[in-house]
Order: sequence, then structure tokens, then C-alpha cells
Amino acid sequence: MGNEKPHIDRYNYECTNNEMEYAAVLWALNIAEDGDIVYTDSQLVVNQVMGKWKVKEQRLAGFCVLAKEKLQSKQVILVWIPREENLAGKVLEK
Repeated sequence: MGNEKPHIDRYNYECTNNEMEYAAVLWALNIAEDGDIVYTDSQLVVNQVMGKWKVKEQRLAGFCVLAKEKLQSKQVILVWIPREENLAGKVLEK
């Protein structure tokens, strides 16, 4: 991957759902403070970042690395919640 950093261009509509899930988590991790908990309804993101699942999609590898670095540097906890319990996600859907 070299020096490239993954990013989401808000005008690029060819992003996958998983890329957008990672982008949302990275945004939350950027504004989180030490001791905060970041909740997401993406099992894929949580399990890949926590090392339980392999990152099979090359497009997601850089996002995963960035999320891991943010978690370690900020001492933030990443937690999966079921989609129906994710009130923020419901607001964003509309």
C-alpha cells in the first residue's frame, strides 16, 4: 500500500458499505477521547479491528490499520451493538 492513506471522498459514490462503515468508525475514533467507548453496528469492522477476523478485502486493509492505531493511541474501546439498537445509525439512514 506504500504511503497511501485510505480515505473516503464524500463525492465518490463508488465506495462500498464496508468502506463507509470504516469511515464512520474512524471519524468517531478521531473525535473520541481517552476512555471513551465507540459503538458501531458493523460486526465486520469490530471483528477485523480486534483481530478476530481476517481482512480479506484489500480496500479495507488500510482502514483497519488506521482504526487499530487510533484505538491504541487513544485508549478507546470499540464495541459492536445490534443494528436495531444503533439509534445514531437510524438517524443517519434517513
